[in-house]
Amino acid sequence: MSIEDDVILLDRVPTIHLLGNAAIRMLAIGSEQQEFARGSVLFRAGDEADCGYVVQSGGFRVSFGDSARHDVTAGPGSLIGELALIVAMKRPATATALEYSSIPSDFRSPIPMPRFGCATISPIAQGRPPAISCWSVRG
Repeated sequence: MSIEDDVILLDRVPTIHLLGNAAIRMLAIGSEQQEFARGSVLFRAGDEADCGYVVQSGGFRVSFGDSARHDVTAGPGSLIGELALIVAMKRPATATALEYSSIPSDFRSPIPMPRFGCATISPIAQGRPPAISCWSVRG
């Protein structure tokens, strides 16, 4: 996909749209496509969570492994694991590719998230406008 295609994809995600066009363009420029075969695991329940993912094509089943919550299917344009952009946590679910799937990259918050039993909240969660310096792309 081109940078313009990535900008369009990212801009359609409501949480990322809030960043504005310039920040979205920076994310798109720094992203690299990652591909997953059917059955490949994007992340597992219990993994340290430090990033979110936008589904570009295909889809992922997000399974919580308990009877209290139903599995969720995340298709193109879905943001998976977005809570990790705000608080330090362990993944509560496992995300598995349902078919050949791709993501433009993973989106991280470089703000240190210490583990003190209470969450450290980022500027976004505090209602302050996000800045491009609060986001980075790991490629």
